Amino acid sequence: ALPVAPGSVVVKVCGVTLPEDAQCAISAGASMIGLIFAKSKRQVSVDQAKAVADAVRKFGERTGAVEASPRASDPADLPGFAQRCVALRGACKRTPLVVGVFVDQPLDEVVEKISGGGCDVVQLHGKEDLEFIAALRERLPGAWVVKVVHLPPRGEADADGTAAEEELRSRLAAYAARCDALLLDTAVKGSLSG
Repeated sequence: ALPVAPGSVVVKVCGVTLPEDAQCAISAGASMIGLIFAKSKRQVSVDQAKAVADAVRKFGERTGAVEASPRASDPADLPGFAQRCVALRGACKRTPLVVGVFVDQPLDEVVEKISGGGCDVVQLHGKEDLEFIAALRERLPGAWVVKVVHLPPRGEADADGTAAEEELRSRLAAYAARCDALLLDTAVKGSLSG
């Protein structure tokens, strides 16, 4: 089991487009502010992202990104993944982090927008594979990487659920070896999020 201490919940407010909204969310206790770079009605430009990131950094009394510490091993084993999760949770306890959200966008675009937008964390919400994540880590070694894993809706597994459960465990283990945290999201037909 992964270590989850009481009171260690991380709250991310996503879809923020204005600095004043970020300040309000942080004042209310948000640990992370999510900026959507993927096509969406709440999509932000790099300039909007930079303005929000500057407001978050001002609140957290910092001027630059909160970088992830170098990984002890890559790919990581389960205890290594647990340590990364604890480190990420600890980083956003000290100061709120800015998360850039992407869905199946080209690597160059992700790198450009994370760097230009002042984000601390990359959240991959699409079908990005392990090769993409490895290339991203190479290009942005100081960025935290969070992968969304979409869970099938209840009732869509096979009769006993064993095959679907094993496939899910396999995907989780593979992503855990390469990412700093995983975000589990229940799939909803016709939507990229639950």
